[in-house]
Amino acid sequence: MQPSRALELRPGEVALFGYGSLLWRPSFERTYGRPYTRQTEVAYLSGFRRVWDALLPNRTFYFRSGPGERCYPEHIVYLNVRPAKAAMNGLLYVITRQDLSGFDEREVTYDRFDVGPLIRGVTVTGGPVYVYASKPTYVAEEKWPRERAAIRQTYLDIVESGLEDLGAEFRTAYEASTDQAMPMNIITDERDEQPVR
Repeated sequence: MQPSRALELRPGEVALFGYGSLLWRPSFERTYGRPYTRQTEVAYLSGFRRVWDALLPNRTFYFRSGPGERCYPEHIVYLNVRPAKAAMNGLLYVITRQDLSGFDEREVTYDRFDVGPLIRGVTVTGGPVYVYASKPTYVAEEKWPRERAAIRQTYLDIVESGLEDLGAEFRTAYEASTDQAMPMNIITDERDEQPVR
């Protein structure tokens, strides 16, 4: 880990620690609603690692289970953070408190926590550093078949795009602090524009 850098937040600003799809700037900007022009900072969240156990109830994504057959998994699985004797890397974005509502809506099955004291590699002053962690009722406590809990290939592609942009050193730290996605749960997902009821 490199020496700590300084990040001073102005009044009304907060920092977001992105660790999954938010590693890819276009994914962040889709929720932000405009180009992000500030520099992102690579930082570490001490005492946590990435795991594949965040559940989102699904009515939209499906995979082909046979010729002409669609299977809609009960849940889609996303990355989450869990306590561990480790530190995981991610990106710090600076946004305003007004911008938080869009990210709260995006992360509707997650709670937002201030982890400022646990951030390493960047010394943040002037405001909180937030991370999203899955609400307990949306955490998978056991391994399920993909019909019940599937990992979207398109989500993996978004994370991969972020890793490609961030380079080999970041990828190495990411892999060291992330559980592997279960291959049997990965689906070639398609999206239904008229969700099933």
